[in-house]
Amino acid sequence: PARLIVWKIYGRTRKLVVREPERALSRARSVAAYLVTTRDDEAAAAAARVALHTGVLGLKWTFGVDGAPRDTSSEAEALDLIAASGNTPPGQGSGLAAFADRNEGGGTVRFLVFAPARRGPWVERVAALARRKRGVLDVILAGDRLGTPRPSRWRRLVFLPAEDARKTPEGIPADEVDRIARDLVAAGATVAKVDRRTGRIELAGGPQRQMRVAG
Repeated sequence: PARLIVWKIYGRTRKLVVREPERALSRARSVAAYLVTTRDDEAAAAAARVALHTGVLGLKWTFGVDGAPRDTSSEAEALDLIAASGNTPPGQGSGLAAFADRNEGGGTVRFLVFAPARRGPWVERVAALARRKRGVLDVILAGDRLGTPRPSRWRRLVFLPAEDARKTPEGIPADEVDRIARDLVAAGATVAKVDRRTGRIELAGGPQRQMRVAG
């Protein structure tokens, strides 16, 4: 529209400069948090428990878990849902789309997903939601010993005795975690990698921060 043209600049330089109106964004008034369950979801569940205990979800929130029959806004019930999730088959984010549909808020809801830092079918399901909710979806990738270098087969055979290998907790290779984070960021999510063992939080593509996330 002509009203958006900066006529003074055009008259001086003969270059057409147009004002672009800023996009109006509604501030999120509530949080819809969801726990993805897999066989490796212990750290993700611990991060969700910390979020509930510390009140970081804010004053108004809803919590859901893969396989749970209902969502809740009660801390006690949310903790029960997390505990009960260990007795159900891994959902791999199968209930996430329905959870998002139930908790639509006209742009005023921010979504938060707690997920294990291990690749699985859940990644594409979360990415699909991120593409729908671009800019209003945060993902916490949680695990133990994130960023462990992936040892070669020969190194495992030659330098690590079998009895010690059984005692050493397996870390999650950095390249696996980074690929998951890149896929989700590309889809429009904000991603933080949380190492339960060290308490470190690293924003994907951003600076590192410290936070206690022990379960």
